[in-house]
Amino acid sequence: MTARPTKRKKTDHTELIREAWDCYRNFIDAEENNDDSDGDTNAEEDDEYEDQDNGAIDELLELIDLLEPLKVQPFDMLPTSDSSAIVKSLNVKSLLPMLISMSYLHLANYAISYVLKDAKADGTTKEFLLGFESPMEYFEHSLRFWPTNPAAMSMCANYDRMNCWSSTEEICERYCKAAQYAGAWRQIALNYFQVSSEDVEDEADGMNAKEWVELLIMNGALGVDYISEEEDNEADEVKDSGEYSASEVEATASFMSGLLLSVLGKHDEALQYLRKFNLSHRIHPNVWKMAQSPNQDTLEAAPKNDADTSIYFEPRIYHNEVNAGSDIEENNPKGILPPTIYKKLCDLFSPTSNYWTESDYNHRGYYSYFIDLEHVSSNGKSVRERPTNLMEDVIVNYLLPLAERTLQENHKSEDEIPRIVGAEWWCHTRQLGANLGHQIHFDTDESLLGREKKVTHPIVSSVLYLTGGTEDTEGTDSPKAGATIVFDQTPDSKEVASKAWVCHPKDNAFMNFPGNMLHGVLPCTGGRVPKKNEEDVILSHNRLTFMVGFWTRNVTEGMGEHRTLYGPCGPLPPTTEEHSWVKESQMGYDESAELETRKTTKCDRMSTSYEVLPYTSPAWDEFVKMEGNKASIAATSSSPTLDVPKGLDHRYFVLNAPHCFSDSLFQNEDCF
Repeated sequence: MTARPTKRKKTDHTELIREAWDCYRNFIDAEENNDDSDGDTNAEEDDEYEDQDNGAIDELLELIDLLEPLKVQPFDMLPTSDSSAIVKSLNVKSLLPMLISMSYLHLANYAISYVLKDAKADGTTKEFLLGFESPMEYFEHSLRFWPTNPAAMSMCANYDRMNCWSSTEEICERYCKAAQYAGAWRQIALNYFQVSSEDVEDEADGMNAKEWVELLIMNGALGVDYISEEEDNEADEVKDSGEYSASEVEATASFMSGLLLSVLGKHDEALQYLRKFNLSHRIHPNVWKMAQSPNQDTLEAAPKNDADTSIYFEPRIYHNEVNAGSDIEENNPKGILPPTIYKKLCDLFSPTSNYWTESDYNHRGYYSYFIDLEHVSSNGKSVRERPTNLMEDVIVNYLLPLAERTLQENHKSEDEIPRIVGAEWWCHTRQLGANLGHQIHFDTDESLLGREKKVTHPIVSSVLYLTGGTEDTEGTDSPKAGATIVFDQTPDSKEVASKAWVCHPKDNAFMNFPGNMLHGVLPCTGGRVPKKNEEDVILSHNRLTFMVGFWTRNVTEGMGEHRTLYGPCGPLPPTTEEHSWVKESQMGYDESAELETRKTTKCDRMSTSYEVLPYTSPAWDEFVKMEGNKASIAATSSSPTLDVPKGLDHRYFVLNAPHCFSDSLFQNEDCF
């Protein structure tokens, strides 16, 4: 990062304030220019934008230096106590602590980007600006000058959550306060605009206090924009009658409050935040309760009210009577993969392995790989007979036999059993406690859906839980990793699901469920990350899963040019330096290698233990009645309905269920 500018001595406070404000305006202009330049850039352009970033940072640093001689005191009036007094007090000088607070907040944002980009392997970073040791120090300074800064509170809570430094309860409390203060400050700013004369300059120093309120409070701390109707009215020569938007900060903080309160089981409190949005249904508190309690017994389900929903079989989880991971961790749960294979798979997809960086996992949409189980290679053998890599070995010799058993036990005769001819696989990794779960969705053939608008599903969807599901050694009833939720709801369902099966991850266990059923992963508290850096600690604090969709047809047929690398059902990448993980997966599987005799026989397959998953009912709670296409909630101009932040929407809370889920299949959205 750039060096701090040299201090300049000035004595005129008004001049210092004016120059400081010019610095802030220059910073805002630079930010807007960078936003306009978003898109594909080359290395030379990247360097140019980095120089622009450094220049923008210099403006903030100079601003802080300029105002240091003024000994600015914090703005500590509570917006929820006496808003009228705050409105009367707002002027340029009283807004100075907000100016400093927002400057530190912008520096915190840069520092976070800096950490994510330039963090060293041991977790440390280079020296920060102003001698700070971490982005949290910028947040602390921002909140010291303006303790009720909603954006600083919300961003600080989010950064804390991402790093698992505080408990879920503490983080949730910060989001709740940020939401409360965001709503209060928006109303204060609106009241200020109403009582102040248009474009009247501040009498004390000749500067426009309204501009300060708009840029610092409305735009900066609240994410509120002025929505102009000037273009629409221009033809009619009518005066602009625009209005201010809802607060993006309030939307983020309110949504996170509703989500974390649901995780904590405080469902009545969650409703006061969820009702701020245009939503009608939420996953029922019964489901959240079971997801947070591994020892929760099945609750008797209400009678099904949707005869169109077809269930091939009830979701189940397979495990063995041997401790497959005993050579990795003494207390590892029972598993279906033998120790050697299990360890190889965990190593290949470890959160620190090359797979995630080389596949650009964090910046891509959905992608998977397809294995044609019927294809005969040049050696005259199919994948079933001769796996060529670790993934094929795991699928063909350990997972496929169990998926076939699942189908066999739910069909009366051999002739009725669907034949599995292909396997689609993909992986996910999530840090425990820091992640928000996984979006509620259907497994489909995305390519066929995009080409022909046809909705098809694998015959069996499955999850091999690798890490993060080890039993809690502290003896608590709280799970480490988020539970998988499966609903008795398909794209053809006319009513919301009445049942929800809940699967708590167990390391090296294999869960099967019908491929046409709605499912996802709920977040959980997870627990704080130990201050260690050993690989086994990293593994145990990440929810690592290996998913396989078993198909009764070759979904790659007809894809043509639509089948691309790192796309849905894509090919395995070539064994180049850019894809070293592929070469690693093939070690020990070449033609000359003698594979271990470990093929699962029918007898082995039938002896593997399984349990039908527990379920609960009802699965959904309609907390707001629908009126047409909207929920019947009351919104005023001062408190408009909030928009659900797209990046946070995992469909735990939805509008117009169950149709919203089937409708989403035809929307161009990535399921992450």
